[in-house]
Amino acid sequence: MLLIDAVYIHESGGKSLLDYLLESLEARGILFYLLLDKRAEGKINIPGTCIQHWHASPSESGRKNFYRTIPTGVTTVFCFANVPPPVKPAGKRVFIFMQNTLLLSPLGEKNLYSFREKIRFFFKKAYIRYRNKKEYFWVVQTPSMRKKAVAALTLEEANIFIIPFYREPSLSPTEDVHDPLKFIYVADGVKHKNHLALFKAWEILASEYLFFPELHLTIPERYERLIDTFGKINRKGAKIINHEVVYSDQLEALYRQSGFLIFPSVAESFGLPLIEATCHGCGVMAADLPYVHDIAGNVLFFNPYDPDMIASVIFKRVHGPYQSPYLKIKNHIKQLIELLQIQ
Repeated sequence: MLLIDAVYIHESGGKSLLDYLLESLEARGILFYLLLDKRAEGKINIPGTCIQHWHASPSESGRKNFYRTIPTGVTTVFCFANVPPPVKPAGKRVFIFMQNTLLLSPLGEKNLYSFREKIRFFFKKAYIRYRNKKEYFWVVQTPSMRKKAVAALTLEEANIFIIPFYREPSLSPTEDVHDPLKFIYVADGVKHKNHLALFKAWEILASEYLFFPELHLTIPERYERLIDTFGKINRKGAKIINHEVVYSDQLEALYRQSGFLIFPSVAESFGLPLIEATCHGCGVMAADLPYVHDIAGNVLFFNPYDPDMIASVIFKRVHGPYQSPYLKIKNHIKQLIELLQIQ
């Protein structure tokens, strides 16, 4: 029997992937146990094939208390949020899904975080290495993530499975109208999403190019400083619109209307919006970084740390021809579930 340990998952891309995995398990009639983060209470739809679920505090002590009374029928544990079990579950197969590239980044990596914040990531990485066992298996979604995991956690490549999985967008039968002057960036407001460079690029487009494309954002209202920053730029003539948190139908409508996804994030383990935008027929402009190269082709690349270059790429490509992007990966949810079911 499968136990999914999803402590530390409660929002953003991790929650989207967890929702999709749970729905896929239910669709196949697979029974399982589920350990959730208390912060996810009421936010996760519990499938009918879930035998029992619990909520734990988002801490290692909370997880440890649960693992002391783990159901006897469990044969496989799938830790969904980067961290191995706090105690070794005797006689059980263990898989860890590594989905946070920041935990694998060396101290010298450029990712917009301060040295103090990088030290915090460093100690989390040290804890993960401490809790890992040589018989544990790992799941990542791209070759670049496997490369980082091998280096950061001293893992054997044979113990790491590359299995991309994602909810395939439900494409509308209606005709899309992709406006080349509308851009979308689907991201919350954490530092590595790199909104400030994007805002500066939009300011440059307005002041130096006299060019005023729309930029549509999904920044939650709690990121007040970011919202205040683009408000000041808008007062200079730029057109930046924030939709805050959007539901799937609203997001699909934005993709159908937008000419381009712009994606300046400097640290991603996967990048779900790259997949969604490509499937919806948007052009893609993105950071020239390995995670983008893993996922899509025919992308218009830029240096994410250079607002002038971002503005230049936008201006030139909007007024010139470009090839439609394509995906380099496929959804392998079936393979993931089959892996977890092997006894």
